[in-house]
Order: sequence, then C-alpha cells, then structure tokens
Amino acid sequence: MPRRAPRPWWAYAVLVAYLAGLLVLVLWPEGSLLFRLQLQLGEWMWTVVPYSWMPFGRLSFVLNALVAVPAAALATVLLPRSRWWHWALLAGVLSVGVELVQWRYLPERSPELSDVVANTLGAGAGALLGRRWRSGSHQQTGASDPVNSTDP
Repeated sequence: MPRRAPRPWWAYAVLVAYLAGLLVLVLWPEGSLLFRLQLQLGEWMWTVVPYSWMPFGRLSFVLNALVAVPAAALATVLLPRSRWWHWALLAGVLSVGVELVQWRYLPERSPELSDVVANTLGAGAGALLGRRWRSGSHQQTGASDPVNSTDP
C-alpha cells in the first residue's frame, strides 16, 4: 500500500494562525474594539446591501457565521477522514465555552446565544465547502489528496 504524502506544513500554519487570531478576537476583554470592527465592515456591507435588508443585529449574526467558515473549511481539507458535522459540533462546543468565558471573566463583553448558533452554522457551512472543494479537487485532478496534488 503506497504511503500517503504528508500534508504541507504551511496549510497547518495558516490554520493555527487563523485560530490564534480568532481566539484573540473573541477573548479580547474590551468589546468596543470588536464593535468598531463590525461597524467598519457594516459600512462596507451597506454599500452593497441596503441597511433595511441587513440591520446591525443581522450583520453581527452574519459576521459571526462567516468568521467560522475558513477554519472549518481548511480543517476539513486537511483532515479528510473527518465528517463535516464534527466541525460544526466542535465549533458549537467551543463557542459555548467562549461565551461562558465572556460571561464569567469579561464584563465588557456580552455573551449571546445567537453567537453560538451563528458560529455553529458558519462552521457547518465551511466544512461543507471544504468537503465540496476536496471532492471537486479529486475529480478534476484524479488525485487522492487535493492539498498535496502536483497535477496542474
């Protein structure tokens, strides 16, 4: 049986760096920094989508969902034996943990159940996208490993 080529170190480095940045973002003690970032993203978003379609509460939900997509997608590609729902479940559990830490230790932050739901849905969507990309790469290249494929 041929040995599987190791995954590239850079893909793991990207995933770890993204997760570290995400951890800093969600555990930052001052909520106003995140609020300002959401407003800046909102100002850009509202040039594309009318405010009536995407009020601030909905924007916050969408951004919480989107923040989980890249990590789950990359993890799904890097760990092909995992199931997509494993990443959604893990994101939900970790999100509950983050909200509990915010509730207990970060009085400037406001824990929200909607954040848990958004993170879980975003991770599920990201994992499904990663699975789709992984299977699409296999079909296009005929390779068994899209991350390590050397086919053009």
